[in-house]
Amino acid sequence: MTSSMDTLYHWVNSNQSIEGKVLNLPHLQYETDNHLLTANSKMSIDTLVMGLKEVENIAIAIEGYTDDVGDEDYNLELSVKRAESVYNYLIQKEIVADRLKFDGFGMSNPIVPNTSAENRAINRRVEIVLKLRDDIQVEQVSQTIYLNSGKIIPVKEYTIEETYLSYLQYGSTSKRTEPLENVNYIVGTDGTRKYDNQMAGFNDKASEPVPEPVPTPKAPVKTNDYAGFYLGIGSRSTNLEESLMWLNYVDESPSMDSFLGEKTIKEQEYGISFDFGIQTGNFNGYHYEIGGSGITGTVNFLAFHTAYGHNFSLGASNKIIFRPVLGIEFGRAKAPLGDIINNDVYIRVNDSDFYSEDVSIKVISNQGTVKPRFDFVFPFQKAEGYSMLTITGGYSYNIYSNNPMIKFSGTDENNESISAKENLDESNIDFRLNEIRSTDKLPFDLNGPFIGLAFQF
Repeated sequence: MTSSMDTLYHWVNSNQSIEGKVLNLPHLQYETDNHLLTANSKMSIDTLVMGLKEVENIAIAIEGYTDDVGDEDYNLELSVKRAESVYNYLIQKEIVADRLKFDGFGMSNPIVPNTSAENRAINRRVEIVLKLRDDIQVEQVSQTIYLNSGKIIPVKEYTIEETYLSYLQYGSTSKRTEPLENVNYIVGTDGTRKYDNQMAGFNDKASEPVPEPVPTPKAPVKTNDYAGFYLGIGSRSTNLEESLMWLNYVDESPSMDSFLGEKTIKEQEYGISFDFGIQTGNFNGYHYEIGGSGITGTVNFLAFHTAYGHNFSLGASNKIIFRPVLGIEFGRAKAPLGDIINNDVYIRVNDSDFYSEDVSIKVISNQGTVKPRFDFVFPFQKAEGYSMLTITGGYSYNIYSNNPMIKFSGTDENNESISAKENLDESNIDFRLNEIRSTDKLPFDLNGPFIGLAFQF
């Protein structure tokens, strides 16, 4: 037993207060910029282990120091590592963690002035400050970490991230990290393994530690399900022929005035299309969407749209998805015919009296289409869910078209907006396309190919 341990026994046996007394162990000093224990340091600490096992009511605070060479922040961290090296060695020697506490104080509190190499060597040290066990706050250790290197770390709490372990070591006030690959396993106070690297992670059957453990967040689970709002834009066939649309309308007022309207429509094979709505599905299964669709241009079309398809993954981790889809839509198409000039008091259409000077007229028709298409989808995983870029192409088939009508829009005698419709086959309407009277034909249809881009938010 060293003289320092004799001093410890003397303090205890003489009933002297040991609070704050410093026990100087020989050889407990370090080389510059080093925190590793030497063989002589370990032999010196072994004598402390013997004393602590014999005098069980003693606890110690392990305090690390450096000389004045180097950066202040770096030296503070180095002093903590020096104190921790003694702490870890005592744990390996089966000194329970609730008797130990460690901290570092950098270059503060030098024993001798840092004026020579010899003095600096003296100040690169760890001091053992004695306390009664009741004087150190005893906290129950909730887990113990076993590293692959053989190092044992009692901890109060820990968190497992994707690639590293964050923990609060018993006796310390700041959290530390360790690469997860260096961790062998973690044992709770109930004796069960809460994490086992050899068993590929968490043991779901392990019982809860006592006291209740710090919750360990699980890594986000990747899912093949998706759902979200989508918005698309593209190009779509309208097959609009260059035509002269001409209308002669005899109103239903007592005067039975005749009004003429005409417009030459230029050829337009394609219009700008758009889609919007909500879609949901699974990258290895179904796809469903519901929303709206339409076309803008000389011909305007707005419709309700729904579609169903199936996803097929073309690459690893759902990087590219191929999706055949069948859609159906019902909506209204319209093309402007121009204005007719009200030279009389009013124009009467289906009991609606238009008093405005200009009455707008449009040709309208309800349309239904079937739209088979193929999508190529590029998903991007977010923190929650996916965003997706979709390239699409297909063909639209007209499956329904009702008899076209003329829609009149203007204002009444109170300057309120009103509208009215007349079928093209009414006796007081003479609608002509390129000078040929028509009661059921329009100069456009929605049969033809379409392409587009869509993005899910």
